Amino acid sequence: MMSLMTRYNWTRFGVVVTNIPGAKEFIQSLAEEIKDNPNKSTKLENIHTCDIDTGNITDVESKLNDLKKSQAKIILLYSNVLQSKIIFEQAQKLSMTNEKYLWIGTQSVKGSDTNVKDPVQQGMLSINFHTLSHATFAPPDDIITLMIHLAPRLFATALAGADDDFINAKPNISCKIGTGFWDEGEVIYRELQKAHFKGNPWHLKDGHDSFFYTIDNSGRLKNSMLQVSNLRSNLKGGYTWKPVGIFTNNELRMEDVEWPGKRANPPQPTADKFHIKVVTLHEPPFITVSDIDPDTQQCPGKQEQGWNGLIADLMNNKADMCATSLKLNSERAKDIDFSLPFLDTGIAIIVKIRSGVLSPTAFLEPFEYSTWVIIMLVCIQGAALSIFIFEWASPYSFNMQRYPPPGHKFSLCRSYWLVWATLFSASVSTDVPKSTVSRLMALVWAAFGLTFLAVYTANLAAFMITRVQFYDISGINDPLIMHPEDQNPPFRFGTVDGGNTHETMKRNWLSMNDYVTKNGFFRMNVSAGVEAVKNEELDAFIYDAVVLDYWAGKDANCELMMVKLA
Repeated sequence: MMSLMTRYNWTRFGVVVTNIPGAKEFIQSLAEEIKDNPNKSTKLENIHTCDIDTGNITDVESKLNDLKKSQAKIILLYSNVLQSKIIFEQAQKLSMTNEKYLWIGTQSVKGSDTNVKDPVQQGMLSINFHTLSHATFAPPDDIITLMIHLAPRLFATALAGADDDFINAKPNISCKIGTGFWDEGEVIYRELQKAHFKGNPWHLKDGHDSFFYTIDNSGRLKNSMLQVSNLRSNLKGGYTWKPVGIFTNNELRMEDVEWPGKRANPPQPTADKFHIKVVTLHEPPFITVSDIDPDTQQCPGKQEQGWNGLIADLMNNKADMCATSLKLNSERAKDIDFSLPFLDTGIAIIVKIRSGVLSPTAFLEPFEYSTWVIIMLVCIQGAALSIFIFEWASPYSFNMQRYPPPGHKFSLCRSYWLVWATLFSASVSTDVPKSTVSRLMALVWAAFGLTFLAVYTANLAAFMITRVQFYDISGINDPLIMHPEDQNPPFRFGTVDGGNTHETMKRNWLSMNDYVTKNGFFRMNVSAGVEAVKNEELDAFIYDAVVLDYWAGKDANCELMMVKLA
């Protein structure tokens, strides 16, 4: 049996025994074989053992139910023929004899009949040898008769190997005397362990000698010649045992087997669907823990093939009708029937309004940057240099000398100071030039400064007011949508996973779908998408126009704006 388990990789199995002699020894032998399994790559495990009282039908049903719950699909059966019929009758009621199960019986389960009828399992196996314990006259291939004939030969071989001078074949003790020890008997026992000869356990007189008879340290045969039989369907509506394998010298040789359900492959040792208990250590980023989705009550990111949600409820007959704002598309129309559409709408984009944003260069915005450059590099420089040059050339001032006359304080720096103070109407002390032309230039500059300051002050109030900013997207073909990764930082947008907008995106804008899928910007529903925009997790959310218009209108803080229809 263990060789069968190893050959077909049946690592997990169950055991059923009854109250016939040898049941405890059978279980003990299985445990020893599992422990001493020489094949370390295959770890065998008995996952459930049940001792059934076939005289109590309730006990049979209860024990088989426990066996079924253990999810063992390979079952070893140790009972007699009559008890196995009772067990199989209840097993059929519990669907434990179908193609997902395989029963393997012992010699006592098979019995002596070649043809059997229900209740049994088609395709089951049995491990057996040739013997008819209840026969009046044993057949020529009965192994019991064979061993009786072979025992004297084995004993004679042991005696021949002992020293004739040393061995006293007549012991000085008897079974009636409990004391004493026959030393020569131990010698004979050791010789019996060494003795071996060839033969054929199937028939005593067929002339074949392919099998070795040897004894182990416990006084038992080291090797056995066992036959594997397969219960196959016959033309009469019953079942017939057919030999399909031989086990000898610790080697199993198998032929083609008719498996349960007449399948070509053997059943699996465990169920296709089963529950397992797993332990782990919460250690991000390798193991992360998150709550299940509050809407679907499933694990986040679960992927399903086929329809889900409302469409799945209709397809699986969980509902007869769906009344909601369900978008009509070609994929859905293939599987469900729609009523007449009552509203035509499109796809829209919703963004967040960012208020209170003030640019750090707002004080420069009343004039263009080119105007500021002209004022700084041309007007101021020209006015300051002109005033100083005319003052330097005046005979009443510098008179083209290096220093001004005594009592007159003026220089190029004082000229710049005069120009800056006049431009911004600053109430500071300044030095006035003596030259008439220089004074005229100063008056012209003062008039320019007054005009400049008035215009600047008037425009500054408008530009210093806090602005309302948002992403002004022109449509679905806007560069922000079509080339989001080219922006700095990348533009983030998403939609509802598996919804009509998502399907439209997959059909018409594959690059958009790939971008959203790669970055995980999908949301489970529209409320989650709108919330992501408000929390700035997304820069834009694409969905049905009517729905987004409703969400933008009901926002208490007026933070949302629907920018464009696609």
